Amino acid sequence: MARSRLPRFADPQSTERALHLVSSGDWLRPSVGTPCAWLLRQSHQDKAVQVAQSLLNGAEATAQPALSPVDQGYLTLTLAEAAYLGSRLGEAEELCRIALTHFQSVEHLPGLSDALFVQASFSDEGTGSDSRASLMSRSLELARAADDEERSETSWLALQIFGLFSSEPSNSDALERISKLAAEGSFGTRALANCFLMYSELEAGNLASAARYGIQAQSSAMDAGYLSRAIADGSNVGVIFFDMEDLDGSLAQVQPLLELARQAAWPSSISAASRILAVTLLKLGRHEGAMLMAREAVSASSSFPNSRNHLNCLHAAADCALKFGDFEGAERWYHQVQESALGAEGRELRRYASVGLGKVYARTGRLEQAIEMAKQAIDSSVAESDPFCEVESLRLLAELVGRTGKKVAIQEKVVTPVSLLQQAVDVAEHANQGSVSYTVLQELAAALEAEDRHFEAAQVLKRSIRQLEAQRAGAADRRGSALEIRYKTELALADAQAQRAAAEMQAAKSLELEALNRQLRSAMSELESTQALLVKRNEELTAAHARISELSIKDPLTGLHNRRFFSEVIESAVSEARRAYRPSAFADLEANQQTQGRDLLFFMLDMDHFKGVNDQYGHAAGDAVLVQLKDRLRSVTRGQDYLIRWGGEEFLIAFRGVSREDGPLLADRLLYAVSSAAFELPRGVSLHKTISIGYAAFPQDVLRPQDGTWEEAVELADARLYEAKRAGRNRAVGDLHNICEGGSAQPNTLSA
Repeated sequence: MARSRLPRFADPQSTERALHLVSSGDWLRPSVGTPCAWLLRQSHQDKAVQVAQSLLNGAEATAQPALSPVDQGYLTLTLAEAAYLGSRLGEAEELCRIALTHFQSVEHLPGLSDALFVQASFSDEGTGSDSRASLMSRSLELARAADDEERSETSWLALQIFGLFSSEPSNSDALERISKLAAEGSFGTRALANCFLMYSELEAGNLASAARYGIQAQSSAMDAGYLSRAIADGSNVGVIFFDMEDLDGSLAQVQPLLELARQAAWPSSISAASRILAVTLLKLGRHEGAMLMAREAVSASSSFPNSRNHLNCLHAAADCALKFGDFEGAERWYHQVQESALGAEGRELRRYASVGLGKVYARTGRLEQAIEMAKQAIDSSVAESDPFCEVESLRLLAELVGRTGKKVAIQEKVVTPVSLLQQAVDVAEHANQGSVSYTVLQELAAALEAEDRHFEAAQVLKRSIRQLEAQRAGAADRRGSALEIRYKTELALADAQAQRAAAEMQAAKSLELEALNRQLRSAMSELESTQALLVKRNEELTAAHARISELSIKDPLTGLHNRRFFSEVIESAVSEARRAYRPSAFADLEANQQTQGRDLLFFMLDMDHFKGVNDQYGHAAGDAVLVQLKDRLRSVTRGQDYLIRWGGEEFLIAFRGVSREDGPLLADRLLYAVSSAAFELPRGVSLHKTISIGYAAFPQDVLRPQDGTWEEAVELADARLYEAKRAGRNRAVGDLHNICEGGSAQPNTLSA
């Protein structure tokens, strides 16, 4: 009979039928209620539990139970699955034992296989002595003995995912078989096969392929009513999008899954999803949201305080707290990880927790403790061959040695910030096939500079810039791949939904074939229109992104670059100006002429009495004046100079590769360019306007070119601008501070 061999997983059609039967009240008959409860046990768990409890309670109230042992077994197993998903493991284990007893009483092999499959899902988190691999192997044996192909395939795939299945066939044959099942198996089989392929691609570093398999696994699991698997696979896809630099995609992927997990009240699923969201929000700098998600993850996973999931949640919460300055909370959570992490897997978590504690101690002034934590993490990383943790530990110790100036020995060798960071670079190169994070290289360059090893520092800094460019290009490529995957997924889902709708209509109206064909053609036409619309919307979105990117760095009125752009590009000019005065460049600064034409001059200028233009002639006239002003300023600058709209009627000019002695001449040219001709306003109005200028040279002290920042030079130019305003306007006041020429810095005043 039908319920003697229920399918392990559902399909969309059987799920819909079961929901209809439950809603209609027909489930009161065990022959109907048992399959309904079993098929809906995850996708609609509340309904399934209600049906199972009602049928079991009704059987207990009668002297002669109406339920067969198979019915009792599946109804009890439904409750067992609900218990373990609700993190009630003791209850789940007892219910699994009862279900096994029912199935054993009639030697029902498919039921025995299902009971062991469910038990294997949580055995490693509970108190049972059997490992999940052992339980799943027995489930596979029973499924094969029952000659049940679907159960055999899903148990075998689960073993493959556990990574412990090593019997026939060979690995290559197994992979070919899994690939075939991923495309042609039942919904439950496809879910597990695609899940395996996702993990395989992740192990190989193929993020895009892993994401595609993960999305297919999630979709198949949803169709099979295997909701816990769908949430797990979908959450993994969120992690993959995170690694592909698509943070928005990660949030969009995981947030709906968290809501599903909350609705189902499944702590393990809630903690996994909320932890991913916490890490993503942390990277986006959204403190409040990250901490809320991290705390929810810790709370949801606390039922299993020694589980890896709980420890990962604690670590994520600690990272969030450390990032945003909650050192007390970070220390507490890192300590909990160290105290609770056990066994071989725990060593990795304790190692990273040591690095985290070292950072906490460093930030709170406990430098000796921080050094010990860093040394412990280094020793553990080397012993366990963990290059990523070793790099982080070496960076931390380099920072601490640099701050304290203490002599620290590792393996009987006294280390320095340079030696530690060079070791970090070597480890990273070996682990990443020559690739090293630009941050590590920047830290090494700074350490070399601190030891006056300027040439080496410059070489490392150049490498860091190249690495940064490569990383940015790689990140952009990964984000592009992620967006493509998301777009194609939306199309595939739309196509699948259309196909499902067509199949349902065909089944419902099989006698109206011609009408169905017309409806199908209409649906396909609508799908094509939808696809075309999606393509158009994607093109529009791409163009919009490009426009937004351009607008973010340009002033829309004048077309000049803005402050944001300036802050991103000026550092290279600053470095160039500094290098001109480094001690190795010349022995006698006064006698040497190498520095001529290597200064950086900042001119801050403002139109005089500009408010009167807006007040008298209107804002359109004011805009016209600003546009013309831009053109006149541009006539004085060169292609290598920066002309920036600083704000309102304020403009900033950075003259590159000039001599500071040219400051007055350049100011004179700017004053003349503005005042020499009238500004043409709308309606034929002409207006003569002037500007006031403040300027400053960089570096200010050529004997100490590393002192001071470009921001300070701009602030000085701005201060001189206000001196020019106070002195009567239509003039320039500059500061050409140059210690090597003798004397103090005195403003140079020029009037038009």
